Amino acid sequence: MITSEKLKIYIHYNGDIDLWTRIAKSKEDKIESTDWHLIDSLIQDITLVKNGLASEQFISNLKEHLLKSCDNEKTVKLLKSLSR
Repeated sequence: MITSEKLKIYIHYNGDIDLWTRIAKSKEDKIESTDWHLIDSLIQDITLVKNGLASEQFISNLKEHLLKSCDNEKTVKLLKSLSR
């Protein structure tokens, strides 16, 4: 489950999983590498939608996936703000 706390850790390390792996503090171990990869994937999908490169079905599936993957709407909005 993606939370605002996990996204803050992701942001702190600029999305660089290698950097996080090398220097993360114990309090930041609350994020798993699977969460990190999910965040990367969701940002990529959101970017496709923002740039008009996604079908209606893709958009619908993404909305559903975001709701299942994030703990609340605030987290979804924060995640969307990370896309280009």
